Amino acid sequence: MPIRNARLQAGPASRGLYSSLALALSLVACARAPLDIAAPVTEIVGRVADATNGVPLGGGTVTTDPASSTVSVAADGSFRISSVTAGRYEVRAQRDGYRAATAIVAVREGERAVADLRLQELGPELAVSTGSVTLDMSAPVATVTLRNATNVGSIAWRVTSDAPWLTAQPIGGVLSTQPVVLTIGADRAAAPVGVSVANLTITTPLGTRVVTVQLLREDPMAPRLALGTTRLTLDASTAEGTVAVANAGAGTLTWRAETSVPWLNLTPREGTGSALVRVMVDRGALAAGTYTGVVTVVSNGGTATVDIGVTVVASPVPFLPDGWTTVATFPGLRATSFAVVSDADVWIGGAVQTDGGGVVQHWDGLRWTDESLAFGSATNVQEVTDVAFRSGGAGAVAGTNVGSRLVVMRRSAGRLVTDVLTDIVNAQYAASPRLAALSDGTLWVAAYPGLLHRFDGTRWQPTLLGIQQILALRFTEPSDGWAVTRSQLLHFNGVGWTPVTVPTSSALSDVAVLPNGVVVLATSTGTHRLSGGRWTEWRDAQGRAVPAARVVLVTSNSGWLVNGSAVRRVIDGVVSAPQSLPDAGAPIAIAIGPTGTGWLLAVSGSRANGYTTTVLRTR
Repeated sequence: MPIRNARLQAGPASRGLYSSLALALSLVACARAPLDIAAPVTEIVGRVADATNGVPLGGGTVTTDPASSTVSVAADGSFRISSVTAGRYEVRAQRDGYRAATAIVAVREGERAVADLRLQELGPELAVSTGSVTLDMSAPVATVTLRNATNVGSIAWRVTSDAPWLTAQPIGGVLSTQPVVLTIGADRAAAPVGVSVANLTITTPLGTRVVTVQLLREDPMAPRLALGTTRLTLDASTAEGTVAVANAGAGTLTWRAETSVPWLNLTPREGTGSALVRVMVDRGALAAGTYTGVVTVVSNGGTATVDIGVTVVASPVPFLPDGWTTVATFPGLRATSFAVVSDADVWIGGAVQTDGGGVVQHWDGLRWTDESLAFGSATNVQEVTDVAFRSGGAGAVAGTNVGSRLVVMRRSAGRLVTDVLTDIVNAQYAASPRLAALSDGTLWVAAYPGLLHRFDGTRWQPTLLGIQQILALRFTEPSDGWAVTRSQLLHFNGVGWTPVTVPTSSALSDVAVLPNGVVVLATSTGTHRLSGGRWTEWRDAQGRAVPAARVVLVTSNSGWLVNGSAVRRVIDGVVSAPQSLPDAGAPIAIAIGPTGTGWLLAVSGSRANGYTTTVLRTR
């Protein structure tokens, strides 16, 4: 049946359906609309307050380490630092009139870290520059600075001492914004000899501070070392310098000098009282460059040092000619020694075989002259065993007379040998006298086993050096001499002779020295070089030791060696193969002229068949 005018009415079922539909439409609408929810924030917040009363402190600043940003503190003491990432931070708050304060916080991503800081209000604060000082002869007074570290308020202070010898000026006052310098001294007469320790106490309303004072009082009757300089610079053109050693106290100063590097040589190395120590550079052991070393002087009056600066430039390899030529031949002459003053001033000593007379031959660059005629019959010289000459013709010869006694003759002017000096000791025998003539006119002669004699121009003075015969006697200056026996190397420092430790037990035969302190020792098993108190050895290109009977230096690490019939060059410490020599006999002596020319003395023949002396020179 048709329905007419039908009215729809919502029943319970239809109402539930309508509610579900409305809820779904609402959810859809909500899904399409933006959410109003705050995003997570990574930051540091906190408050700054007075540490004493907790009152908030505004107006300061807050920073972080690692750095992020610097923010100002609000009037209520709060702060916020938003430009941070997760991590560990040191938060620092500071404000005028207060001490800065810090706090450590760990910040997590999307979280807020809190750092509350408490600042302590500044007040006066005493600061003392040092807690201890030392007073000695080099620093008779010391200073200590007092100041108010905060420059806030003022501090009343006073100084007291617990020792009668300890003084301070001023002894009291008020500190505000300006520092005060205390001058600390000592009444040395009131202090005992040696080391004394006392305290200065600085008293303030804020508490006390103590300064410990150590006083070194030397014995007024004791020596005290003083050096003339604390630094010595030797440039490329300066071969050596000097350091003055003096006694600034009383009594007797004894001292010794040492070097920190092997290329520095000293002479003298020890002594008593005042002296000038020569500081010499062994540049032959150094490549081009700048070097530093230290000379230390140790004494019974203290220890002091000198800093040494040295410049070395590249130098050419020394020219040592590879070849010898004959200059002169003397039939019937058995030469024993010669001296080369220059290429035009050469002296030879020896004996003539026919009559046993002593001979001195002189080369003036043009001709040879027999100076033996000046001996005179009174000397009865049988053999000249050594000659020693300097420029200008000054020098001396040594030999033996008919009774095998020592004869020494000085040459003072022209070509006459004068001032015959015989029998300086009561002995009947003189064995191969050796001679040294020094620039100050002093003569040294070794004629008896273990015995040296020095002639100062007026009288002879003997020195006993042992029991062995002296084989070689060399001087670079009056206060630097060297002597060799078969088993000992001895050094003269201007005062006395002392043994020098050698690196071998083999037989010694000769010594060569340079003014820069380099020493080369010839022995039966090798040739050794001393520089800076350290021994090295000259060897050939294969690293083999090379024995020598005679040695001469051209530079500090180059020269010539003689052994048997062989002559070898040495360049930069390397010994060459034997050089080719004319058939002149066995080399007995070798010398170097001022221009680097080599001179060689050779003797051939025998007593039965006759001797011949040949003089050779490098080409």
